[in-house]
Amino acid sequence: IYDHVIIKDIEVQGYDVYKQLYDFTPKNIPINSNPNFDFSTDIDVPITFSPYNNCNTTITSFNKNGTYYACYDQFNQNLILNVWDIFSLTPKIIHISSFTKLLINQTFSYIQPQIALNTDCNDLYNMNSMTNIYQQNIDFYEQTGESGEFHICLHINDIWGDTNLKIKLVEPIVYKVQGCDDVENYTQHCNTIGGNIIDIYGENFLNYYNNPIVHYDQFIQTNNTIINSTYIQSVLPEGYGFNISIRVEFEIFSEEKHLLSYQKPYISHISGCDDNDIYTTNCPNDVSSTVNIYGNNFGKDSSTILIGSNMCTNITHNSHSNISCVITGNRGIDNVVYVIQNRGKISDGQKLLSYSQCPIGYELINYDCVACKPGYYKNTI
Repeated sequence: IYDHVIIKDIEVQGYDVYKQLYDFTPKNIPINSNPNFDFSTDIDVPITFSPYNNCNTTITSFNKNGTYYACYDQFNQNLILNVWDIFSLTPKIIHISSFTKLLINQTFSYIQPQIALNTDCNDLYNMNSMTNIYQQNIDFYEQTGESGEFHICLHINDIWGDTNLKIKLVEPIVYKVQGCDDVENYTQHCNTIGGNIIDIYGENFLNYYNNPIVHYDQFIQTNNTIINSTYIQSVLPEGYGFNISIRVEFEIFSEEKHLLSYQKPYISHISGCDDNDIYTTNCPNDVSSTVNIYGNNFGKDSSTILIGSNMCTNITHNSHSNISCVITGNRGIDNVVYVIQNRGKISDGQKLLSYSQCPIGYELINYDCVACKPGYYKNTI
């Protein structure tokens, strides 16, 4: 404590007893931070900060952005501290593990801060998704990989502070699919040709990402429209399969939900040997030949054809309503024809194909037509 006369004598000698602080660091800090200041003084004196230049009020926390004045007692030390904040951020809901264009409302001019995500901005060891702020729009890569609500932490001069802003990390979710024969959340009996308008309902279909891709099992559709955050309209691609998975891809995938089935195959008729109405007969016993099967919902590719007890080979999908294959020489009449849709169901069997029979007076022995012995009787029933 200086006597008034002594102070006057010191001031006459050119020394300002009220100026005790020459400098301090840091001079720029984030809001709600707890910096350790390095004060440059001749003697150990208490330095405080005030939002007012007359230093009549001091603060104990930096919970508001703005300019603060360094004070000794009630004397302004002519040095200022800048407390920075982010005023707003959009969007506030983003997908986990995604790149998002964030709009940052801030007034940073001569500093280059960073932001990060954390459940506690004082936890310095678990800062995630650190991103530099160079301008109002930033490309933010979310790296926590976890759903939930996180604080936006601000980093300036190796100091972290809490902006009091939060961001919610979510995943796209599919609940219900409709567009063919709908049963509750499920749709079935879809034509393998595709083309149906499919309504996909769920959550977090965010329209500020690239237009989503819908995966119908292994078939992909890019012709999709986000109606709102819970509803996507899509066009069913050609395909096949029973109880196939549906998932929506933005920059991340929704979980697979098995919510759609294509219609099982239907066989109407067959041709290729001696054709008679919906049947074909007299197919060769000893050489290969090609038959064509007609109907619908055979699928895009990879179906299986069974004729009698034998597999048909060299299957070609000419269309969803015409499929051909090669039969090897065989025997039998009214052989049942089946088409098994790849990863789907099997058609109802149709007795549509017969092989050549032995002529009258001959019988089949060891796959050969052998003349009947005189007096031999064969029941043809």
